[in-house]
Amino acid sequence: MSVPIVDAKGKKVGQADIPAALNEVKKGDATVHQAVRTFMAAGRAGTHATKTKGMVRGGGRKPWRQKGTGRARTGSIRQPNWTGGGTVFGPQPRNYEMAFPKKMRRLAMRQVMADRIVGERVTVAQGFGVKEGRVKEGRNFLSGIKEEGKVLLVVEGHDDLTSRAFRNLPDVRIAEPAELNVYDVLWADRVVIQESAWDRVGEVMS
Repeated sequence: MSVPIVDAKGKKVGQADIPAALNEVKKGDATVHQAVRTFMAAGRAGTHATKTKGMVRGGGRKPWRQKGTGRARTGSIRQPNWTGGGTVFGPQPRNYEMAFPKKMRRLAMRQVMADRIVGERVTVAQGFGVKEGRVKEGRNFLSGIKEEGKVLLVVEGHDDLTSRAFRNLPDVRIAEPAELNVYDVLWADRVVIQESAWDRVGEVMS
């Protein structure tokens, strides 16, 4: 299999051989599912917090004596069953990150990339036609490759002009080969890889 190479106007000018690491990939959903769960869990802030009865202000004085009033005994107005009291077993700050071995992460990446290549949803671009860093140039490139859905651009190194041309487009994400992740590849309808970054993408997945 191969991937089409297009110029900045979307015209096909050649073909790129797919990395050897993708030739022997078997389809599987379990590893991909775990990779997505790990990615989304790592993005959680985990800053949620509730106050127990020991954290709520007040409640230091016993509201009434233990016996003789006819009312139920209680030691604090900040008990969980009182209005304004503490919370029992409420959420506390925690880290949601999950362990995910490097070999499994790379396997999941190879599986989703192989799926996108088989579905003809990966394109290699010689360039993006960006000379001034204008959003209009980014739109012209996307219309040239006839792409109207969500696009993931994989670039070789940070380029300020490319970033300025595409970052304000709502359905475009930019990533370097080392930043590629399963979630972004699944999110995109089309993956467009800069020709100079194509070999690097293969190294990352191998």
